[in-house]
Amino acid sequence: MTQIPKPVKRTLLISYFEGAAVAIHNSYTIGLYPVAFALLLGASDFQIGILGAFSFLATLFGFLSAYIVESTGQRKQTTVWTGFLSRSIWALAPLIPLLAADPARKAWAFVFLVGVSLAANAMSGNAWLAWCTDLVPAEIRGRYYGQRSGILSAVGIAGTIGAGLFLDSYKKAGSELFGYAVLFALAFLLAVASLILSFLQYEGRRPAAKGFRKAGAALLLPLKNKSYRVFLIYFVVWALVNGLSSPFWGAHMFKNLGMTYTQVSFYTAVAGVCVFFSHILWGWIIDRVGARAVLRFCSVGAILTPLLWPFADRTNLIPIWIDAALSGVVWPGINLAALYLLMENRGESGDSSVAMYSFATGTAAFLTSLLGSWLAVALSRLHFKGYGLLINNFTTLFIATAFLRLIVQIFMPGFAEQKRGRARAVPREVIAFLWIAVLTSREKLLWVVGRMRGHEHS
Repeated sequence: MTQIPKPVKRTLLISYFEGAAVAIHNSYTIGLYPVAFALLLGASDFQIGILGAFSFLATLFGFLSAYIVESTGQRKQTTVWTGFLSRSIWALAPLIPLLAADPARKAWAFVFLVGVSLAANAMSGNAWLAWCTDLVPAEIRGRYYGQRSGILSAVGIAGTIGAGLFLDSYKKAGSELFGYAVLFALAFLLAVASLILSFLQYEGRRPAAKGFRKAGAALLLPLKNKSYRVFLIYFVVWALVNGLSSPFWGAHMFKNLGMTYTQVSFYTAVAGVCVFFSHILWGWIIDRVGARAVLRFCSVGAILTPLLWPFADRTNLIPIWIDAALSGVVWPGINLAALYLLMENRGESGDSSVAMYSFATGTAAFLTSLLGSWLAVALSRLHFKGYGLLINNFTTLFIATAFLRLIVQIFMPGFAEQKRGRARAVPREVIAFLWIAVLTSREKLLWVVGRMRGHEHS
């Protein structure tokens, strides 16, 4: 058992609080609420598509982040200041509705703001991952990242529900834009809190600065590793598939299903509750049977979820709630498996492998998001409702995504990793985890009851 140094222990603890501030901030500024704000400004389907595509284009800046880190060795400083830029810029969002411009230009101004925020966030995230990968001991990575992600998901749920109830109250009062202004002001305060907490964390071993000339060559180093190339190609194809429909899930909720902020927040909450428990579950299972087995098992669920959406309409949201629960279970497994495989296959290339992964998958998803935006406009007149189905431009893209995910899953390659289990072993491990959780909870409950009885007799 590795002895964890005290500065590292302290940093791992502070990281929970700093991550909580970021999680609440992100619940306001990443995901469904920016889409709703863009629609409120008058954004078109194409602009919504570009807004979603920017989330992938921004990941290309992770490559710039890696270049800076490789050149200077400043992982912590890069993480902290780019993270603060990505979160503090939202203080400008309330000013956009005040611009003397038509709705289309206001929407483009907001899309640009989101793009800058996401680009800086990608730079911060890339540097943070490289920093913490060296900081967190390998023996506890799966459990630590699983527990941290689960806790932060719970915090994000609270933030999302609170924001939904808050915005609906202002919408009913006819002050929807003012409600967003207050929300974005709160986001700025959270940005300041995360900045302070980031500076309190231990940097650990700082990599040697290679200079700007050597850093360029270092960024291409991961491609010489065959196992890394196999890993990268698979996830680039996976990103190509998911980028096609990614910008339109939230837009479909607001435009075609007529969901309120509160309903959307509860959708996120249902998914978030499942994410909270699933992160812990999949982190535990990955440590036992390996990441590929979990990836293959969870990919089946990812194939099924888009096929639920055509069955939903304004009078029937049950398929959406089912999707929230199923997505909340399978996507944490996919994301944790991808993170684990990245760490296992990065070899000696270190930070560069993280940057290359972000760059390649971000580029792929951005390109297909542009294609999806074009298709959404081209299919805008498509509308069929009957036999319990709602077929329009968005749901057509959802169905196509499910079909393409199936093809990618069939041809999933083998990956280099220490533990190699089979996907069929995953259900057994799930049952084992739940059984252990029940027994542990029972023991804790009996201990609490015993303590209460002891106080009664004292």
